[in-house]
Amino acid sequence: MQRMETQLSEPDEVIISQYSKGSEAIYLISKGVCSVIVSEESHYKGSLQSTPKKKKGQEESKREEKLLRPGYLFGEISIVYNCATTATVKAYKYCNLGKLTKEKYKDIITMQPKIAE
Repeated sequence: MQRMETQLSEPDEVIISQYSKGSEAIYLISKGVCSVIVSEESHYKGSLQSTPKKKKGQEESKREEKLLRPGYLFGEISIVYNCATTATVKAYKYCNLGKLTKEKYKDIITMQPKIAE
C-alpha cells in the first residue's frame, strides 16, 4: 500500500501556516526549496500550543529561519506532538513534495507501534 502522496507547490505558496491547529501531513521535499518563517512572538511566548494576541494595528515581526532543500521534512512536530504548527513553510522555488497525511501516519503507528516509542 502506498503511503505518500505527491504535492506540487509553486513559489510563494504557503504549505503550512504558523499557529494553525496542526499540520494535516508530514512533508518530504523531493525537489525544490522551501523557506521556513517563524514569527518573533513564538519565541517570546515559549509555547507551541498558544497563539500570541496582537494589539490592534500591531504588525507581527517575522524572520526567515532557513531554507529547506531536498531530503528535509517538515510538519512532523504538530503531527507527532498533536500541537499547533510552529512555523510557516512556503515554497521558495517550485517544489515536488512527498505528503504523508495524518491518517496514514496513524495507520503506520498502529501497525508498527515501536516507531512511536
